[in-house]
Amino acid sequence: MSPLELDQLVRDIGDELQRRLGQPPSVHACACGTAVSAPANGAAPGWAPPPQGVAGLINQALLQADASEEEIRRLCGEARQYRFGSVCVQPSRVAAAVRELRGTSVKVAAVIGYPHGATLTAVKLAEVAQVLKLGASELELTIHPGALKSGDLDAVYTEIRLTAEGAHAAGAALKVLTEMAALADEQKLIACALARLGGADAVKTSTDLPGSTALASDVALAHGVVGGELGIEAAGGVDSYSRFQEMMAAGATRVATSAGVAIVSQTVTRRG
Repeated sequence: MSPLELDQLVRDIGDELQRRLGQPPSVHACACGTAVSAPANGAAPGWAPPPQGVAGLINQALLQADASEEEIRRLCGEARQYRFGSVCVQPSRVAAAVRELRGTSVKVAAVIGYPHGATLTAVKLAEVAQVLKLGASELELTIHPGALKSGDLDAVYTEIRLTAEGAHAAGAALKVLTEMAALADEQKLIACALARLGGADAVKTSTDLPGSTALASDVALAHGVVGGELGIEAAGGVDSYSRFQEMMAAGATRVATSAGVAIVSQTVTRRG
């Protein structure tokens, strides 16, 4: 990216944030030189579960590196039984998940550059090409938080754009996976704007690693920037229906969890 193109990207980020937030610039500037403010209230009040239930809003994840093929089969069996929206697995388990879920509406998502996002872009793109060949219908790109925090917007934007182009050419969707717990509010806003400008379909709040917790305030912040245009997936410690409700009320459109069965069961219990 040339200096002129990078300058335009910075301006686009500022324009996007101000347009979405509907606020004048704050008195401080972000790392890229564009003044931004967090939204006063990005929440989506009045959320109610859809008539068909919440299972379709759940991305049931199994990302442990030591997960066996039998555990993947069990994951997919639960997804078929409860009709989850998707399952999320490591790239090496995509083929098994696609095979187990063939003929169902459950999508298979694959993480890219997981869990830390510090992999070289060329390596991530090679991973993208491979999981698409194996049948993944959703990609979850872990961006490099160090690049974002250093103000290297060129690297983050280019990675998102190239991954989005590859995903869309294959009929797949792209989620930009951030680690919001490790970012300042300004950096979270910029990450959401970059996801939007780079052509992503959704943003995800966390890698769901141990210690990562989904915060309603982060979901609301993302909703203030991309709500209504991109999906927002809350991840990290969403292990009960009450936590699920909290994320959805804050503006999430989906939730990633390993506790989907418990969440759906608690919903049924409450209805009963």
